[in-house]
Amino acid sequence: MRIIGLICLLTLSSPGFSQGRGHQIYEYLTMAQTGNEIHLTYGTGKYEVIEVKNEKSKDSHDFRPLLTRMRAYEEQGWELVTNTVYVIGDIPRNYVLMRREN
Repeated sequence: MRIIGLICLLTLSSPGFSQGRGHQIYEYLTMAQTGNEIHLTYGTGKYEVIEVKNEKSKDSHDFRPLLTRMRAYEEQGWELVTNTVYVIGDIPRNYVLMRREN
């Protein structure tokens, strides 16, 4: 019985087992298009605002600039976690959360 206990203890304390197989650490990114701007926030703390007035129609529901950037990030290895469209007042907003392996 002691041998079985010792084997279990050694297995659980081995480096491969204790690192949590299959557990990934991700880098996150949020994008939100509101009106004529896309707000990007990176998990690293970087934040930027991109003016997209010249990339879209006058229709407030035109999210093509955001979709174009989503595709570009997917090509860089990012994956979509969630996408939410909501309205505040008369202005629709599109919020995206993406991640990639760190």
